[in-house]
Amino acid sequence: MEVSGIANLATAMSQQAVQTELAVKSVDMANDMIEAQGEMMLQLLQVAGQTQLSLDPLSSLGTQIDVMA
Repeated sequence: MEVSGIANLATAMSQQAVQTELAVKSVDMANDMIEAQGEMMLQLLQVAGQTQLSLDPLSSLGTQIDVMA
Protein backbone atom coordinates (compact mmCIF):
# COMPACT_ATOMS: atom_id res chain seq x y z
CA MET A 1 0.00 0.00 0.00
CA GLU A 2 2.77 2.39 0.89
CA VAL A 3 4.55 2.02 -2.46
CA SER A 4 1.39 2.69 -4.46
CA GLY A 5 0.67 5.76 -2.33
CA ILE A 6 4.11 7.14 -3.08
CA ALA A 7 3.64 6.40 -6.79
CA ASN A 8 0.27 8.16 -6.79
CA LEU A 9 1.77 11.17 -5.02
CA ALA A 10 4.64 11.33 -7.51
CA THR A 11 2.19 11.19 -10.41
CA ALA A 12 0.05 13.93 -8.91
CA MET A 13 3.09 16.13 -8.30
CA SER A 14 4.29 15.57 -11.86
CA GLN A 15 0.89 16.55 -13.24
CA GLN A 16 0.86 19.66 -11.07
CA ALA A 17 4.32 20.63 -12.33
CA VAL A 18 3.19 20.24 -15.95
CA GLN A 19 0.07 22.33 -15.29
CA THR A 20 2.14 25.05 -13.63
CA GLU A 21 4.60 25.12 -16.51
CA LEU A 22 1.74 25.36 -19.00
CA ALA A 23 0.16 28.23 -17.05
CA VAL A 24 3.46 30.12 -16.99
CA LYS A 25 3.94 29.67 -20.73
CA SER A 26 0.36 30.82 -21.37
CA VAL A 27 0.94 33.98 -19.33
CA ASP A 28 4.19 34.64 -21.20
CA MET A 29 2.39 34.29 -24.53
CA ALA A 30 -0.38 36.62 -23.38
CA ASN A 31 2.18 39.20 -22.24
CA ASP A 32 3.94 38.98 -25.61
CA MET A 33 0.64 39.56 -27.41
CA ILE A 34 -0.20 42.53 -25.19
CA GLU A 35 3.23 44.03 -25.82
CA ALA A 36 2.86 43.56 -29.59
CA GLN A 37 -0.57 45.18 -29.53
CA GLY A 38 0.80 48.09 -27.52
CA GLU A 39 3.60 48.62 -30.02
CA MET A 40 1.11 48.55 -32.90
CA MET A 41 -1.08 51.07 -31.08
CA LEU A 42 1.88 53.39 -30.60
CA GLN A 43 2.71 53.13 -34.29
CA LEU A 44 -0.91 53.89 -35.17
CA LEU A 45 -0.92 56.93 -32.90
CA GLN A 46 2.33 58.18 -34.40
CA VAL A 47 0.94 57.85 -37.92
CA ALA A 48 -2.30 59.52 -36.88
CA GLY A 49 -0.36 62.37 -35.28
CA GLN A 50 1.63 62.93 -38.47
CA THR A 51 -1.47 62.99 -40.65
CA GLN A 52 -3.08 66.38 -40.38
CA LEU A 53 -5.87 67.76 -42.46
CA SER A 54 -4.87 70.84 -44.32
CA LEU A 55 -7.72 73.28 -43.79
CA ASP A 56 -7.95 76.72 -45.28
CA PRO A 57 -8.82 79.08 -42.41
CA LEU A 58 -10.43 81.50 -44.89
CA SER A 59 -12.72 78.84 -46.36
CA SER A 60 -16.37 78.64 -45.31
CA LEU A 61 -16.31 74.87 -45.69
CA GLY A 62 -17.96 73.27 -42.69
CA THR A 63 -19.24 76.49 -41.18
CA GLN A 64 -22.76 76.34 -42.56
CA ILE A 65 -25.46 73.71 -42.42
CA ASP A 66 -28.63 73.46 -44.49
CA VAL A 67 -31.47 72.15 -42.32
CA MET A 68 -34.28 72.40 -44.88
CA ALA A 69 -35.88 69.02 -45.40
